[in-house]
Amino acid sequence: FGRGAAGTRGQPLLADRLDARGLGFAHLDALLVQVGAPELVTELDLSSNGLVAPHGLRRFARLRSLDLRHNRLSEVGELLAELAHLRGLEHLDLRHNPLLGGQLGVGEPALVTR
Repeated sequence: FGRGAAGTRGQPLLADRLDARGLGFAHLDALLVQVGAPELVTELDLSSNGLVAPHGLRRFARLRSLDLRHNRLSEVGELLAELAHLRGLEHLDLRHNPLLGGQLGVGEPALVTR
């Protein structure tokens, strides 16, 4: 589950980098229960999870890199509301999501790096 001090059985994980790709988190609530200090995480890979909603992303306030490829995120408005709280985000990958809502134009990239 990444670098940092991982919790022992029954204790939350503490890490600055979390690789949670393909673990089946359709909602972030399940992951947040396992992460002891989401505000310390700077890199988060949630690709290939089947995520349907971004609720809870704002709790990862120090994120610099976020990978959301190959999920089921569809509501751009909800996603933008969560991302607005991630002021230090430098890399965002949204490829292969059925994003709807008109906020991202047809020609705009789904991979963003600052």
